[in-house]
Amino acid sequence: MSAHQTDKSNDMSIAVMQQLAEVRGQLVVMTQLMQNNHAATQTRIEDLRSSMDSRFETLEGRMGHLEQNERKTAISSAISGALSGAVVSASLAALKLWSSH
Repeated sequence: MSAHQTDKSNDMSIAVMQQLAEVRGQLVVMTQLMQNNHAATQTRIEDLRSSMDSRFETLEGRMGHLEQNERKTAISSAISGALSGAVVSASLAALKLWSSH
């Protein structure tokens, strides 16, 4: 091999090594970007989970309040119905007593 071919071969080796170093650097950057993207996605998922948990807790509280109000309304309706029935029965009894005299 001549000196000219050896120099050319060395230049080619150096060029290949430089390109490999550039590719390696690009791969490192791409890996970092992917890791950062993954971390950002996880953060968004956790934020969404927290937000949804908070909303569901609020909805559960509101549902509990509505159920409590419904029970109160049902009890009030039952009491009103019972009192109305008692008033009607007492009125009928009074009318019967009054009409028999």
